[in-house]
Order: sequence, then structure tokens, then C-alpha cells
Amino acid sequence: KRANNNQMFDLDQDLSDNHGIEVTCVNNPDMFDKHIDVHTMVTSNVSTSFAHLFYPKPIKNTVNAVARIHPRTELAFGRAIVSLSEQCGTNRGGVVFDGTSDVFIKGGGVFSNSCINASGNVHVDVNDGGIDYVSTLTTNGGPTLDPAPEQNPMIMPRQIIGVPNCGTNAPIDIHGGGDITPGNYSSIKLTNGSLKLEPGLYCVSGNVSIQGGEIMGDGVTIYLTKDGNKDTSLIITGTTTAHLNAPTDSNLVGGAKVGILVFMADGNEGDVNLLGNSGSSFTGAVYAPDGTIDVGGTTGVNPTYNTQLIGKYVKVHGTSQIDINYDTFPPSTVDPRLDMME
Repeated sequence: KRANNNQMFDLDQDLSDNHGIEVTCVNNPDMFDKHIDVHTMVTSNVSTSFAHLFYPKPIKNTVNAVARIHPRTELAFGRAIVSLSEQCGTNRGGVVFDGTSDVFIKGGGVFSNSCINASGNVHVDVNDGGIDYVSTLTTNGGPTLDPAPEQNPMIMPRQIIGVPNCGTNAPIDIHGGGDITPGNYSSIKLTNGSLKLEPGLYCVSGNVSIQGGEIMGDGVTIYLTKDGNKDTSLIITGTTTAHLNAPTDSNLVGGAKVGILVFMADGNEGDVNLLGNSGSSFTGAVYAPDGTIDVGGTTGVNPTYNTQLIGKYVKVHGTSQIDINYDTFPPSTVDPRLDMME
């Protein structure tokens, strides 16, 4: 249609004559590569004023362009647990499993841009997915990982995700229970009582500290910015009953993100600790590209994680069964984009 609008009616699918359109589709999930290239070459006669005095033949001009279309993709290419850091070490990068727990990961699998470390008697079972690492695999004690981890030469690229729009309202502090609405907060703290988050986006420039009581929120995205130069964190301890669910298409409000429960701003190297007691549940992606994610539990403290965990450093630990169910909630997606390659 665009070609016709520009009076180009004879474009075909053959570029050998420097006049046509060629479309190439690439779908290689092992290379984290999925795109469509549209290669266009247009050759036309140029109207001249003086050139024909010196060159009697027609003068042609050829224009060449390649547009690359990246379609909508799942966040972290559909992996359930991801370390984006290429460094290995505590709070620096890698995926760690330790303790004596049975970790069941349903869907998605595990991917580390650096290392995977497993210690103790932890048992990791991945259903419908693999366990991949780029640099090293270290085991201490008697851990078992099923399927067997495989070394992958490809680095998972960091995807471009739109930053939530927090608006300009002055942030406020919340200390204690009650009902709160979406907006800007300088901190959120709870040690007892009940705190309910109405659906929407919660931008927090300080820490979220939930160390007891009950916190509930359906259709919420918690966005952790930085406090000036200070990193900020979200900590939910094992003495808390927590029921937090990311938005779906049906209950999306304001600037919240479908499928994303916790969104940590770029450059924020804080912590996201989701523990909670045995009656707790978390649904949605935890996206902390420069931060540390810590999940797990002990006997009698076994929350349900219907989550995707994407961080710089991800630790799963405990002494009880830990279920990470990636395939039970609508995944968050990355918007399509268009690049000009030539």
C-alpha cells in the first residue's frame, strides 16, 4: 500500500534487478532471536537538467533499506528464573539453589548469564523447561538438578521495557494498616494489622518493609525507584501473610503493567525478598534487572509462587517444598519495535 501511494506499482519479490521487496523471517529461540527483515530496493529514473548534455543515457538512482521488526515476545523469553548479570557471586550475579528443599519449577526453566550454584541437599525439578548457564556450574553437598544443567554459549540480552509513568504527585509515607490507593509513596511499612492495595501502580521511592500482619493486593504493580543515590528494597518476611497479584488484561488500572508484580528501576541494586508464611501467595513477574531476588521458606513457611523471577542475582533457598509456577499466570510481554538496519 505504501509503495502504491508513492507511485511504485511494479515492486516484486526479486531483488536481483535492484527493484523489489524481500521478506525474511527468523525464529531461533536458542539464539534469543526472533525478527522479520523487510529488505526494499527501489530503482527509478532521475529527471535531470544538465546531466543529459554530458551523458545521453537514462540516469538511474537506487535506494536500499532494511527494516527489522521485532514482534511481541514474552519477558525474559519465557524463562521462569533468570540472572541477567554476566558476573558470578553473592549479590553480583548468578542463580543459587541451597538448603534441603524440593524446588519444583513448572514451565519456563532456568537461565543464568553467568553461573549456577547448588548446595546442600536441595532438589531442583524443572517441568517443561531446561536449566542453562553460560559460565560455570558449581555443586556442593548432595544437590540434584533435573534435567541436567547445560552450558549455553549465548548471553540472554536485556530487553527494553517501558518505564512506568508515576506522575508528579508528592510521595507520602504509609506506616500501618488500612486501604491505600495507587500513587507515589516514599515508604510503605507494616508490622501488624492488615494493609490492602487497591488495583493500580504503586511508585515507591523508599523501602517497602512488611514484617508481620497481612498485605493484600489484586491487580497491582509495585515500582521501586531509587531514593536519590540510595538503592531501595521490598522485604516481606516469613511472619507475614501476603496475597499479591499482578494485573491481568481484565483488571488493569492506570499505569500498572500486565503480568508484572514488582518492577525495580534500572540502576536500583536493592533487594526483593518474598517470603511470607504458608498461607501466602505471589502471582506475577518480579523484574529486578540490577537487584537481588530472594525467595524460599522453611518448614511451615511455604508460600506459593506463581511467578517469574528476573534479577541480577536470584537465590532460592529453604527447608521445605518450594513451588514456582510460571505457567499458571498470563506472562508479561515486551512490546514490538522497529529498527532500521540499513
